[in-house]
Amino acid sequence: LAVVGCYLCLVVTRCFRPGCIARLPPHVHATWNSLDAAVSREGFTLPLLFRLTPVMPVVLSNVCLSLTSVDTWTFCWTTFVGFIPSSLPYAYTAVVGKELMNEFPPRDPVLFTVTLLGLAATLLAVYKIGSIAMAELTKAGVGPGAAASSAASSESPTQVKPSALDLT
Repeated sequence: LAVVGCYLCLVVTRCFRPGCIARLPPHVHATWNSLDAAVSREGFTLPLLFRLTPVMPVVLSNVCLSLTSVDTWTFCWTTFVGFIPSSLPYAYTAVVGKELMNEFPPRDPVLFTVTLLGLAATLLAVYKIGSIAMAELTKAGVGPGAAASSAASSESPTQVKPSALDLT
């Protein structure tokens, strides 16, 4: 049932996407296109990481993924597959609450394993999305690395800086 709700969010968001993207300023539009191309190039990896991250709100991930060019099939199957493990921490919250009321610390190895897997998926998603976004923003000339890369590319290898000639 959750996948159907996510699919409906995809359909509604994609109805409004062309108008929203067209109203972006030109410099933001270029940045958006490069980020969208990067997400599309990654295939199923980013949508699945979004779904496996238990701290990413479902509505936010739905809208973010719906605004990109991720195809409908990838969106739906990664939602279905990703919701199974990402919902386990919430189900185990009740188990933890019960165990904490009865005995402390809990001795359930499954709870510990699921928590570690959720943490690992979250860290991997943050790293992967951040590295892709920074690379694409740098290529588009936006972000902290853009100034350094544009300055380095504007200098020719035969050009000598005046400070290099200072002999005092």
